[in-house]
Amino acid sequence: MANSGGSSSRSSASSRSRLPGEVASSPIPYREGPLEYWPAQMCKCGKKAARWISWSDENPGRRYLTCLRRRAGGCDFWVWFEGATTPFVKQLLVDLRDMVWRLRRERSELEDALGEARRELFVESSATVAELRAVKDELEAKKEEILVLSERVRKLEKERCMFAYAVAGCAAAAMYVRLWM
Repeated sequence: MANSGGSSSRSSASSRSRLPGEVASSPIPYREGPLEYWPAQMCKCGKKAARWISWSDENPGRRYLTCLRRRAGGCDFWVWFEGATTPFVKQLLVDLRDMVWRLRRERSELEDALGEARRELFVESSATVAELRAVKDELEAKKEEILVLSERVRKLEKERCMFAYAVAGCAAAAMYVRLWM
């Protein structure tokens, strides 16, 4: 069941498809937890060893057992859980792993770009809303000015009519005075 072998781990995964500083992660979700296998294999600490999946170029998709507390003071127990794959399957798994990592990176970049576009759209729409409010306020001011001017025109029209009647009255009076005098 378990084969002893060299050292490989999740941290030695290929860097050719990752950017510098980018953390490697499993390209697929684990179907079961690291302790959900049977029969149990014990590490040197006397505890059930954890089963992990290697995603290195040398052993892609190959499962191995190691002490669950290896990085936190556990023992140095480490063995392959199963044998190596063929060169074809190995290369296929590496290519698929790299594609998954590339697609995840692209998705992350697209999500970042979408978030930035949304922020820009929000800023632009906020500016547009503010501009629209200013135009509405200006329109309301113009409407009030039109009402004031309309009222003034109405008063001036009334005064003009009264003035025309007064002039007509004066003209009639002047003609009357001229005729009789």
